[in-house]
Amino acid sequence: MTKSLLPVFWKTQKIDAVMDGKDLELKFFGYIETWELFSEYQDFVANRLG
Repeated sequence: MTKSLLPVFWKTQKIDAVMDGKDLELKFFGYIETWELFSEYQDFVANRLG
């Protein structure tokens, strides 16, 4: 992914280039939110990339 697309937002969270290569703490995304984001990624790849 090109970092020129950053920052991006998902729900209320901001994902930016400063976070690259760093671990996300549980307070950033909880277990449920992590699964929701993964599911959205999976749907995007399966259904929208062609």
